[in-house]
Amino acid sequence: MPVVVECRPNSAAASGRRLARLARSTQSRPRQGPDSAYRDGILPGGLNVRRRAPSIHKDLLENPEKAEIDPLTAMDWINLWAMAV
Repeated sequence: MPVVVECRPNSAAASGRRLARLARSTQSRPRQGPDSAYRDGILPGGLNVRRRAPSIHKDLLENPEKAEIDPLTAMDWINLWAMAV
């Protein structure tokens, strides 16, 4: 199955290398632990965006019964993981 990565033409090998590098980078983020995903403060980049993962993580851990009431709580865990990536 062909994979279209971007508009300018690249060799299949070059595209494969870029995709592999992206996959390695993405998979390494959750393994970096609480310091990367659950640190309070502002995200880097200068836009002054507040980190949301710490408060979501704290809420999920402090209110496990919420999962019995709200079926979408599982999505909060998925969103939390996505924020760490």
